[in-house]
Amino acid sequence: MKILVVDDEKIILQGIVRLLKSNPLVDDVYWAEDAFIALDFLKGHQVDAVVTDIRMPEMDGLELIRIAREEELCDNFIILSGFAEFKYAQQAISYQVTEYILKPVDPEELDKAVRDIKYKTELKEKNRNNQENSVVTSEELEEKIRLETYKETEIEWILQNILLLPDIRHPQSQKIRMILEYIFIHPNAKDAVGDFIGKSNFLPVDCAAQSLYEVMCFYVKRESHPSSVVNALLITIEQYRNAEVCLDYVAGQLFINSNYLSGLISRSIGISFHSFVRLLRVSFAQEMLKNTRNYSMEAIGYKSGFSNTNMFFRTFRDITGITPKNYRTGGK
Repeated sequence: MKILVVDDEKIILQGIVRLLKSNPLVDDVYWAEDAFIALDFLKGHQVDAVVTDIRMPEMDGLELIRIAREEELCDNFIILSGFAEFKYAQQAISYQVTEYILKPVDPEELDKAVRDIKYKTELKEKNRNNQENSVVTSEELEEKIRLETYKETEIEWILQNILLLPDIRHPQSQKIRMILEYIFIHPNAKDAVGDFIGKSNFLPVDCAAQSLYEVMCFYVKRESHPSSVVNALLITIEQYRNAEVCLDYVAGQLFINSNYLSGLISRSIGISFHSFVRLLRVSFAQEMLKNTRNYSMEAIGYKSGFSNTNMFFRTFRDITGITPKNYRTGGK
């Protein structure tokens, strides 16, 4: 790995460089004392990661990351932050920062961040090499997902191939929906799925995908879920395209009080049942919009589970920020 370190404090800069040079995963370490020097270096050299202080004179670390991302100079960034700046550092999430680490830097925390980037870099390269040659279809993956039993040795294969589905036909929200379906059908695979997602280089970009991704992360991070929640979510993800599916319907299927079930679901996925169903329906609509030209907007809304066209248009725009028509002609 090749890593660039950026910090205007020489002592800290030298310390980080020394730590990285002692890491067996790191081949070369470069350094710069401000963001301008770093940008000039990045324009002429390829690195696997940039480790940068968040506060520097004239141009701070976030601005450095923003420009580097816009100009596609690097994909992976680690931010160093003082305790008082930690809340500010959280804004780095919007720039898809790999990790932010509090000063004084814990060597083990830095090593872990480097290992994560190494894994993601290798996986991204593998995905790039394999994506065009991938012959596994979404239909074949759905068959695998819905098998009553699963093999632990197949979990990573299934997840990798879901993420490798060509973006031109398969929106990110569909891929996350498929992973959620896999988790709900095979609850014992939850931890393995969480480990894979944590190490993958998958970064959702559109609003529907981001929201479903947050649901997935929230769900897999919890140690356990009541069986009633698992069953309710399974019913939901299998039947959400039926406009009749609502909280009362699912609760009735399980003979549970709907208010009680509502609270359980919210605590398990981080959002309300109603919001979750809306996301699933918009996700399916995105899939149809990418893959069909002969269906009208009204038909797509109906097939996605919306009871009327106005509700479909309003919900789709609320979640994605654009209309279904605009999405079909060039949205993400």
